[in-house]
Amino acid sequence: MKRALQTLLISLLTLFVACDPGISIHQIETGNAPANQSGPSGQMVAVRVATTRSLIGEATYTPKVTVTNTAETPITISRIELSTRFGTLENKIRTAETSPIVVPSKGTADVEVWFDLGHSMDYTFEEAAELRVHYTSGKQELVTHVTVQGGFDRGN
Repeated sequence: MKRALQTLLISLLTLFVACDPGISIHQIETGNAPANQSGPSGQMVAVRVATTRSLIGEATYTPKVTVTNTAETPITISRIELSTRFGTLENKIRTAETSPIVVPSKGTADVEVWFDLGHSMDYTFEEAAELRVHYTSGKQELVTHVTVQGGFDRGN
């Protein structure tokens, strides 16, 4: 009887741990919100947000963000923000090493971001959000953005 109870307990624990509900936040492409922004002289800046998987109750969003500059001139990223249905959040990572970030001509830069959401992941990303990258090219201030949204998954 004791052995059967131990087996049942281990099976239940494995089931709860292995199938912990999670949420995947991924970049979505939409026809009216392009991932690229044209700047002066045909400059193109592309932003790529890596898919992240988190437990539903977590309240921080820290995706890998890559910015690609395909133009002949460098750009300087001045800030990154996340606009959700609850308001606009500033990137919490701001140090001398990370802000501002210069992306060279025809270059790519990985940008560290950390957003304290104020709500759980599932609640925050139930609707699409917008990640905005503010940058300068020459003397012109520009913004490019991508849309991110959550989707539920279960770990197996």
